[in-house]
Amino acid sequence: IARFPSAYFYQGQLHDAPGLGLRAAGFERGAAGWFPTTAFLDLPSAREDRGSGASLKNRAEAELIGGLVEHLLDINDHQRLILRCGSAAASSSTSAEAAEAAVAAMAGRIAVLTPYREQRDEIQRELRRRLKGDLVERLALDVLTVDAAQGQERDVILLSCVRAGGAGGGGVGFVADVRRMNVALTRARHCLLVVGNSARLVSSPAWRALLVDLARRRSIITLRETDLRRQIFSVPPPRDGPSGPLLRALRDADAAASLAP
Repeated sequence: IARFPSAYFYQGQLHDAPGLGLRAAGFERGAAGWFPTTAFLDLPSAREDRGSGASLKNRAEAELIGGLVEHLLDINDHQRLILRCGSAAASSSTSAEAAEAAVAAMAGRIAVLTPYREQRDEIQRELRRRLKGDLVERLALDVLTVDAAQGQERDVILLSCVRAGGAGGGGVGFVADVRRMNVALTRARHCLLVVGNSARLVSSPAWRALLVDLARRRSIITLRETDLRRQIFSVPPPRDGPSGPLLRALRDADAAASLAP
């Protein structure tokens, strides 16, 4: 997770805390089975929309974030939560006590970040639709703007970038702010999943650099909205090679590297 931020923002001087990989059993090697340490989930057909004010939202990204959270938290018809992270308390019994223990073990371990207040509200509504009752509160499942996440960490961070084709014009706005980008990419201890539109984000030099890095690491998953569940939750998920603007950016980066002394 720290590899790109360290190289791009800190000249290689950012290092993981000692023993970080030993914390929080279940997330150190990728949460919930296939969840990778770092990945970009590319939604090429998603669109952004204006909210009630100047802020933006992206419904497709909110739905995907909701599905990802549900996959981390396996909830049955009785709202008993079973962790997909090897918790003995969760797997040994389906009793109410075991479910409560599972909720307690998971509390405060996941957060969702987004640059836009309107998208924060959209994701909160989506999570409350999927997770009934007061489960969002009991899990301390925060949905925060990137600015509000300064100084915080979680085991798992899901980041919704929002910007795509639609109402907001052709750029990426303050999503291109490298300080906000730095904050967003450095909040996760064990798993960072970024949801966005690579064709839009690649117009920002900083995001282009991140996407090129992830493409080289085969950590970009291109999703088609018609079959999200099969693509996301297959084990392992399919990983497409870069295409379109991202492929051009990757070729440009390789060409520049070949010309360097």
